[in-house]
Amino acid sequence: MKKSFILSLILAVPAVLSCQKGADVSSVPADGRIRFDAGGPAILSEVTTRADVVNAASLNSSGFNVTATTGSAGSESLVTGFSSVAFTKGATYFEADKWWPSTNPSYHFYSANSAITFAAAGCTVSANAANDVVCAYMPSPSYLSPNTLSFAHIFARVGSCTVTAVDGYTISGVSVSITPKTSGTYNIRTGNGSIDGTGWSSTSNGSAVGIANATPGTKSNDVWLVPGSYDLTVTWTAAKDNYSYTFSNRTVNVALQGGKVNNISLGLTGDADKIQFSVSVADWGSNAIDAGTVEASRS
Repeated sequence: MKKSFILSLILAVPAVLSCQKGADVSSVPADGRIRFDAGGPAILSEVTTRADVVNAASLNSSGFNVTATTGSAGSESLVTGFSSVAFTKGATYFEADKWWPSTNPSYHFYSANSAITFAAAGCTVSANAANDVVCAYMPSPSYLSPNTLSFAHIFARVGSCTVTAVDGYTISGVSVSITPKTSGTYNIRTGNGSIDGTGWSSTSNGSAVGIANATPGTKSNDVWLVPGSYDLTVTWTAAKDNYSYTFSNRTVNVALQGGKVNNISLGLTGDADKIQFSVSVADWGSNAIDAGTVEASRS
């Protein structure tokens, strides 16, 4: 299930802008405070052992951070005083002491439930799989109009791993392990809309994790990791009749998608050779036996 949700970003405009120096108050409609409205998030329904999975309720409680930039993508400038500003839930909206300028500033908005670091190539978050991190990027908001921030979970999860015996073999001694990338730097702009690990850099590996039962069947997991391409290391013993062989440390590659619970299935087999015979049958022949001369005698 894809774990993403929507927040409606309400960008209304207030009447009093005395806190914003140099603003032409007469040109700005009433109430110019930047406000956010949480609208219609997808509530996670899958089972998880994690207590910190981010959803609408947790955002209502903890809020989120917003950074604003201007300029061309890849060479942006930080809006003064608008770096990782905390927006918290008021009576109706998420609010901070931030206001629209009197003319369209062509902002780009970055948002996350963790601290945001400005970079000209795109704002980033430092993320560790110990915590669920959600991010949103809005390159072209509508000035003085309601806008929508689409948040997405940036980590991937490994859910169930199902092992099946195939080709009539008895499979035992199964081990399937993965070494997850558990932390790194995520570029909110370049990673936006991607689920294949795009936007991640400076990742670090955790310890190898076993994700399968020792015999065929399904094991439930909840492993959080940076999305992308991973090698599974697989060991198993295959038996059939008097044949038995252990295959050790074989690898298979899987693509784990961000914002999703990735359920893995694999079939295990063996390489036994059947016992075969070839038969040749000789034609019936003749066997001449010379018994010699039988002596004639009277007794």
